Amino acid sequence: MDNLRWLGLFSDEIIGCSGDTSTAMMAHLLQRKLVLPQDQRDLVVLVHQLDVEYPENGREAQRFESTLVVKGEAGGFTAMSRTVGLPVAVIARMLLRGEISLTGCAIPTHPSIVEPALREIERAGLKFTERQKTIDSN
Repeated sequence: MDNLRWLGLFSDEIIGCSGDTSTAMMAHLLQRKLVLPQDQRDLVVLVHQLDVEYPENGREAQRFESTLVVKGEAGGFTAMSRTVGLPVAVIARMLLRGEISLTGCAIPTHPSIVEPALREIERAGLKFTERQKTIDSN
């Protein structure tokens, strides 16, 4: 609650937000309060860990771990902008080039979207490190 108060969510102060939605207001408050100084950089760390058991065929249980570490550039692109903006730009370009043949609503994890998008994103320097190991399932 203290952080929400610091952000200004409970204030009656006029903030001068040019948008007309709660999302625009929240973005305005965050941009004003969470400024990254020019000589600083951010860091994005994602770790996905999945334990898989195979009771039907007697295979040993496995742990799959996928890790992404991206450092922002001081005075340049942030790691957050690269990890959020690059995938959106790659998929938008795929759509504009007619490289996605799906119609209607489709989630971005569909193989015809995610596989070519991940290849392009990896070429741009964003790559997950994959590890797999056998674990004790008891």
